[in-house]
Amino acid sequence: MSAAVWAGVAVLGTGAVARVPPAGAVGRRTGRPHLGTLAVNPLAALVAGALAGLALDGADRALLAAGALGAFGTFSTWMAEARALAVAGRPAAAYGLIAVALAGGLGAAALG
Repeated sequence: MSAAVWAGVAVLGTGAVARVPPAGAVGRRTGRPHLGTLAVNPLAALVAGALAGLALDGADRALLAAGALGAFGTFSTWMAEARALAVAGRPAAAYGLIAVALAGGLGAAALG
C-alpha cells in the first residue's frame, strides 16, 4: 500500500479512537449513552466547518473532514442510538435525538 493509504488509515483510526473518551464520559455521567454521541457529533461538524475555510487542497481537506471527523462524529452510532431508543418504546426521544443532533450539527458547521 502507498504512504497516502497508510496516512488515510491512520487518520481514520485517530478520529474513531478520539471520540471514545468524550462520548463515553458524557454517557457515563448522564447514564444515557446517546447523549455522548449528541455531544461529540456537533464538535466534529464545528471542526469540519472550520476546515472548509482553510487553504487546504481538496484531497487533504477530504481526508481530514470525511476521514478523521467522519470517524469522530459518526453517523452510524447516531442512527443506531436513535433506533435503540425507538425499539425501547421511546419514539419521541428517538426523533428528538435526530432533530437536536441535526440542528446542532448544521449550526456548528455554520459557526466553524
